[in-house]
Amino acid sequence: MDGALAGRIADESGIARLLKPLPGESAVAKEYWGESSDYHKVRQYILYAARNEDPVLIVGETGTGKGIVAREIHKRQRPDKPFVTVNCAAIPGELFEAELFGYAKGAFTGALNTGKIGQWEQANGGTLFLDEIGDLRLDHQAKILHALHDREVLRVGGTHAFKISARIIAATNRSLWGLVQSGKFRADLYYRLRNFVILTPVLRDHPEDIRVIAQELWAKISHTNTGLPKEIVDDLCKHRWPGNVRELRSVLSTLVNFFFFRLDLLTRDDLNEVFQEYGLAAAYGSSNYEAAEPGLLKTDCLRKIMHADEAIHACEEALKPLVEGRRLTAPERNTLKRLWAEVRDLLQNRLLFGSRDTYEAVARVEAGLEKLLSLPSRKTVELSACFHSHLEPAIHAAVERLFAELGKLREPAG
Repeated sequence: MDGALAGRIADESGIARLLKPLPGESAVAKEYWGESSDYHKVRQYILYAARNEDPVLIVGETGTGKGIVAREIHKRQRPDKPFVTVNCAAIPGELFEAELFGYAKGAFTGALNTGKIGQWEQANGGTLFLDEIGDLRLDHQAKILHALHDREVLRVGGTHAFKISARIIAATNRSLWGLVQSGKFRADLYYRLRNFVILTPVLRDHPEDIRVIAQELWAKISHTNTGLPKEIVDDLCKHRWPGNVRELRSVLSTLVNFFFFRLDLLTRDDLNEVFQEYGLAAAYGSSNYEAAEPGLLKTDCLRKIMHADEAIHACEEALKPLVEGRRLTAPERNTLKRLWAEVRDLLQNRLLFGSRDTYEAVARVEAGLEKLLSLPSRKTVELSACFHSHLEPAIHAAVERLFAELGKLREPAG
């Protein structure tokens, strides 16, 4: 199994294609899922990183599993030693040094009489994982660089440095090189950390992996042997997942929380309702389109609904001959066929229509177009009757729903 998995690395470009595949990838795959070459490459890099002592820098968007990669390196190198995580973005600046390096007895007002061991010391013999290192202040970066270089830490208020042997793994969702260029990150620390770089892939670039990861997550979250229905997985594969695996886990957890009583009977409508309730509700409240996940989702929805609105107005224009009682010419019929295919394609991602009602209104237009185009072009009376009884009211209802949805998406937050 290991050889089959690692053999995929040979298809890579760059350094990956020159590497000798290491055994053990199938064990890593139990925690770091995905079948595309990028996921295989990360698993091989984990195995390579576990063979040396150099610092590792893991770079990737939020939710791409940087913490999992760090733990997998540790498990293969120092499984019986401590693994200590420091969230560099979560510790207040004035407390960071005391938390990381510890402090001596009476170092400052409020300090414990016994002093306190720091997280770097706690990781002695094991691994210190510096998460979100791109958010560190410059003065704290200097202290970390010094500890890395001398392999020792000095507690706040202390006079004696402690020799420490801890493997350093750092992670960030920011461009450290960009921060170096802007003077916000020390170049010397950057080069010290980047001895071994691992880039975690984003879900939107690997829709084929969503199927694998979704089913693995579902088994862990639902505690059942019932896999996700194909129609739900198909819909999941059409979303951009700006929050990557973390966002996917959140959506699946919400499905379990609300539909625990019928997990074996889930439908795509259940997914759609969860997505609208927890995704678009947040998106409608976001005024900054690029600020966060809700903003990205809001932008995607706006584009989708504007496109659907334009397509249905184009259908309305193309159907004018039937309104006037005329036969559709061959070019006019071809235009309708093209627009029908366009509307059908837009319906593929039902999660971006803002609400189920809006999606179903557009779906009725698509069904009406299909019915009309199935009639022979020479049967003008039947075509006209089909238009007036089915298609015309469906178009009016869809235009009304799309207009309301666009209004909600365009209104400012608050």
